[in-house]
Amino acid sequence: MQQGRGDRAAAKALSQLVKKVLVPPEMRRAFQSDPRGTLERAGIEADKLPPDILETLSGMSYEELSAVAGIGQGVAEFERRRGCFVF
Repeated sequence: MQQGRGDRAAAKALSQLVKKVLVPPEMRRAFQSDPRGTLERAGIEADKLPPDILETLSGMSYEELSAVAGIGQGVAEFERRRGCFVF
């Protein structure tokens, strides 16, 4: 299956969301109270993210967002070691 430009843009935005917003605790806390504003401050275009994912993440607690960040970091490490890309 070939990815389209929109898919690649969404994957890049999701990757940046994890790295820039969900991993740093202060950004995670900010995202919890102001998702779109935090994305904007991080240089991430909210419109590039799949709306259902943004909606789901926006409703999560700090602890839930921490778990998502951990999973995202694990996937990134897997990709780096294996030379393959999940997202």
